[in-house]
Amino acid sequence: MKQKPIYLDYNATTPIDLEVIDAMTPFLKEHFGNPSSSHYFGQNTISNFI
Repeated sequence: MKQKPIYLDYNATTPIDLEVIDAMTPFLKEHFGNPSSSHYFGQNTISNFI
């Protein structure tokens, strides 16, 4: 019987929980500005985050 490989490089990347994906999707698609910036995109992001 062939065993499934074990992934040990969690410093490179990790699986993302579906609940986290759902919570982050708006920020990846719509509110992508740097929230530390003073321009419109950054301010729009931080106002939707808080």
